[in-house]
Amino acid sequence: MSGIERVEQLIEQNHPPITSLALFLSKGAKDNNESRYYAALYPKKQWSKDYVIENDTFTSPLAWRRLGAAIRKSTTISTLTIERRDVDGWESGEDYDEDDVANIAFNVEAIQCLSEFYKEIVHCTSICGLTLDLFSTAEGPYFDLSRVVQSSKYMSHLLLGSVFSDPLLPEQCTMVADVLRNCTLTSLDVSYCYFDDASFMRIIPSCAGIEELSVNALDYDSVSSSKCIAISALIQDPEALLTSLTIDDSPLRSDQVDLLVQSLAGNTKLTKVKLVIHQEPINVDKIDSLLCDSSSISNIQTSNHTLKELVVTNHNDCEILLPTLTKHLLSLNHIPNKRLVIRRKISMYYFKGNFELDPLLKMSVTLLPGVFDLIREGGGNQVNAMFRLLKNIPDLCNVTSRVKVVMKKPRLHY
Repeated sequence: MSGIERVEQLIEQNHPPITSLALFLSKGAKDNNESRYYAALYPKKQWSKDYVIENDTFTSPLAWRRLGAAIRKSTTISTLTIERRDVDGWESGEDYDEDDVANIAFNVEAIQCLSEFYKEIVHCTSICGLTLDLFSTAEGPYFDLSRVVQSSKYMSHLLLGSVFSDPLLPEQCTMVADVLRNCTLTSLDVSYCYFDDASFMRIIPSCAGIEELSVNALDYDSVSSSKCIAISALIQDPEALLTSLTIDDSPLRSDQVDLLVQSLAGNTKLTKVKLVIHQEPINVDKIDSLLCDSSSISNIQTSNHTLKELVVTNHNDCEILLPTLTKHLLSLNHIPNKRLVIRRKISMYYFKGNFELDPLLKMSVTLLPGVFDLIREGGGNQVNAMFRLLKNIPDLCNVTSRVKVVMKKPRLHY
């Protein structure tokens, strides 16, 4: 019995239930013309350990067709991974070399086997998450990504994992854009794919229906400003459903960070952003102003009250600690009641220094007790804020302009 037949048998037995299957395509350790596969199966509730690993050369296209049929019939396999790997590095636990992976080609036997396998996979209906090495569709057998995504009733996560070498082919970009426009995916990770600017402009507008997006903005060794503009346009799109954005492996310059921060101003859906910056320190003033523009009460009201998590790393992938003020403003945004968030921000950050008095002086006197409550809630320098407010409201506290009232002593009757 070949390795692929044993994998098929385990899937059909389904004891314990197999929930994930990964196929790693590789070249032989000694003969570069030899194509090999590694099949890793993961059982339910044992994600940290491989249940079984089979590896062999590609033989018997019929056996691969049967394997695809077994996966199609399975009701428990929800995650499928098909990608190239440097098997030597993967076995030793080391990071694989991208150049070695990029040079992995498919011999005739591998193309025949995978072609038969894909004929069944495109009909799977239970796959929730798919990881696919797009280059396998260009250099090897054709994988109808659009069909498999549309066939699955539960497909929600798609990771397109290529290596950084040449840009994706135009037909690949067209395929991805079509999939995004005609599916109900909620999560897309293309951070391992390299797009030229023209392709990127085609892909990003199609992501309006994606909730979790991971991309890179690289233009070979630098970050493309055009790609940053495209991402900013997506953030500002009122129809976009984006709640989480990761811009990975793309050290952003300060002007590019400022552009992305500015695009968040009117966004009411994005809750998590992860960025990589080119040079420390990060300009937190604009981030703080985004979260709470304390120059006026109306500006606080229109500040961003949605962003809850901001992760910033440097080019060495080390997380940069944000200042206390920024972290506190982000924590306030965790409060579900946004009216309460606005109230807290006004009470804590508006009544400081020479705050603007005109909006308060125009208020009805009956509303002033509520203003004093806001000041008390803010803590800190509340005495100075109250004194400044009171001395600027003549009708309420200018005692010298009022008629002096003399109280007579009451007569005592015996």
